[in-house]
Order: sequence, then C-alpha cells, then structure tokens
Amino acid sequence: MEGGKKYYRDMFFNTRSNTVVPTAVRTINVSTTNQLQQAINSAIGGDTIQLAAGNYSAISISNKHFTNAKPLVICALPGAARPRIVGDGVDENAAVALDNVTNVVISGLEILNGGAYSSASGGGGKGVYIRASSKVIIQNNVIHDNGGYNILVSKDNQYTGPGGFAAAGRHLIMNNTIYDSQFARDCGTGVSQTEACVNQAYYGILMQNNPGAGTVIRGNNIYGHVDNISPCGNEKETGIISANHVLVETDPTRSARYNNHDLEIYDNTLSNSRDDAIELDGVCVNARVYRNKIKTFTNNVFSIAPALPGPYFILRNIIDADWVAGAVKFNTQGPSSEPLRNIYFYHNTFIRNNFADGDEGALLNLWFDTPLMSLKNVNFRNNIFYAKQGGRSVAGAGKVNSSIYPTFNHDLWVNQDSTIFGWYA
Repeated sequence: MEGGKKYYRDMFFNTRSNTVVPTAVRTINVSTTNQLQQAINSAIGGDTIQLAAGNYSAISISNKHFTNAKPLVICALPGAARPRIVGDGVDENAAVALDNVTNVVISGLEILNGGAYSSASGGGGKGVYIRASSKVIIQNNVIHDNGGYNILVSKDNQYTGPGGFAAAGRHLIMNNTIYDSQFARDCGTGVSQTEACVNQAYYGILMQNNPGAGTVIRGNNIYGHVDNISPCGNEKETGIISANHVLVETDPTRSARYNNHDLEIYDNTLSNSRDDAIELDGVCVNARVYRNKIKTFTNNVFSIAPALPGPYFILRNIIDADWVAGAVKFNTQGPSSEPLRNIYFYHNTFIRNNFADGDEGALLNLWFDTPLMSLKNVNFRNNIFYAKQGGRSVAGAGKVNSSIYPTFNHDLWVNQDSTIFGWYA
C-alpha cells in the first residue's frame, strides 16, 4: 500500500511513500560525546554524523533547519555495534532533544535513561523529545526505559522554521523497537490498571499539545508501557462545535488546534500495555490506523474516550490478545454540545484467548458517562469478534436513548458467555 491508493468501500486514501535519505555531502566520524555535540552545533545541510560504538551522553539539537535534499543525519558507524545515547536520568530531561528543527534523521542508535520516573500517572523523562519541529525521522533505533515517555511529540504551533507552524509535523517514526522493561501485569496493591509500575515509562509514543500534521508511525515493535501509542493529544479539549457539519474554531487563542491531522499508524506490533494498546482519546482529524498486530496483554485494545472530531479509520488490524476491560472501549464523557462522531471500524479481527486473572472484558465496551456526548456516524462493518472463553460481546454502562448507539452490519460475533449482548451493566 505504501505510495499507492486503496479503496475500502466508500473510503479512499493515499499512503505516504518510503522516505529515502539522500547520500551524505559530508561524513563526520565521532567517538566521544564532546565530538558529537560539537559536530551537531557546527552541522551544515547534507552532513552525516557517524557514531562509533560506545556510550554517549544526552544530545540536543535546536534551531537548525535543513532541506529535504540535504538533511542532517545522525547514525551508527557502518559495521559497528549500536552506539548508546544515555541520558542523565534526572527530572524531565531527554536523551535526545530536538527543538525547532527541520529535516533531522536519527537512525540506528540505542536511546535510554532520558530522565527520572515522575509519577504513576505520567510525567518524567523522555527518550526522544520532538518539540516545535518539522520532518524529523526516527528510524531503526532501540528506545527504552526513559522515565516517562520513550518518544514525545509536542508544541508544533511554536515551530518557527520554514513555512511556519502550518508546515510543522510530518514526522516519520519507523522500524524502531520501543519498550519499557518495568512492565508487569500486577504492580502491587492499590495500583490501578491505568497507572504505571514504579520506574515504568507511561507512554511508548505520545503526541500532545499541538503535535502537528501528517505524522506516520509504522513498522515499530512497541511494548511494556501503560499506553503504547497515544497520538491524539488531550481528551479534555473543548470548543469544537459543528455548524452544518462544518467544524468551527471558537477559541482564537488555539489557532493551531486542527494541525493534528492526516495521522497514519500502520504495520506496528504492539504488546503488553497496562492500559491501552492504541489510545485514540483526544483531537485528531483524518486518523488512519491499519494493519497493526496487537497481542499478549492489555486493558483495552482501542480506547475512544472520547475521540474528536474525526474521522478515524480503524482498518484491517489483527488482535490476538487477552484484555481486562474491552477490545474497543467507548466513553462518552465530554462537552455535551459535541457528538462523538465519524469513527469507522472495518475488516478488523479481534480474538480474545484466555479467561483468567480477570481477563473477562467485553469485546465492545460502551460507557455512557456524564456529562453525556451523543454518538453520530460510528460504524462497525465486516469485523470478527471472537472470544474463545467467557465474557459477553457487548457491555454497557449508563442507560441512554438507544438512538445514539453505533451501527453494526456484517460483523461476526462469537463468545461463550450466557449473555451475548448486555447493553447496561
């Protein structure tokens, strides 16, 4: 599908072609942290900085703007063992900090210990922090155990490079292994499923606070976090309304809000998330999530709690896992004037394997919360929902007008529970 076009009934979209990094104009070999940071500080377009095997301290790249034809590339020396960027493990620092940059490539490194663990509910250090930037490529790296976020993308509305904030984003996060070694299904007494274990990074990839448009997350192996991928910002956003089905920005101080559009998440393998494998809560426009494989354990496979304003296309994902709450969780708590809308689940396969240790969540979990948002244009088509053991297919909490439920057509539902559909818990 890369670089091509595909039809799913009435849905048509283009995919982004593979990015080819141009041949270096100048190659700089380094073997110490001082040499590395000095080469970064003096870099010109077309430089490739190659790192010899060994440990390097945290690096920072800021206010540097290169072109598509002549990017700055930081990578491993060919044939050498993978170099390690080791942060200082302090506070909310980052091992690799990219601030207001354009066309920078980070490839073939191991990145760890960015900062300190902060709290059970998020915060802390960062492995790769992409802030106010455009066209950053993070590829073929091993990124792990960085305190709070292994990759954080944020603040593209503050980008001042070529094209201004409207040109920010367009990042490519590809073929990385991203994990946290502190994952455990049971963190101990009093630790909820939505909290991190001690010293566990909460997020594998988090995009929030105006993360920018056109980012692609593909081909990664991500595991061991509370939320493995959370790409849509902040579910507490308000001020999105509809006038004749056209979005209207009512808050002039948030002029960059809708730059989080045209997101693609595909061909990733996700496993062992304490809360959500893919958390779509928040604000995305035209988010496409397809051909991902989700396995082993999670609390929810997909979380939509809520997701605005859409559309969201969730297509041809394969889920072969155990979960506690739901394969798909909807939560309608949000601004009551705004409908949760324009969500399409097409051609997905959900298989729950076990019924042990509390893994009894529904295949589809509908939580109608207060204040209540309505549902509009939420559709399931041609999906397989199969629970090998126990658990009802659809569970719900909060009795509401039945007109706001999703629509279902040509889906296959198989489970072993005596109650297949239970709309109210």
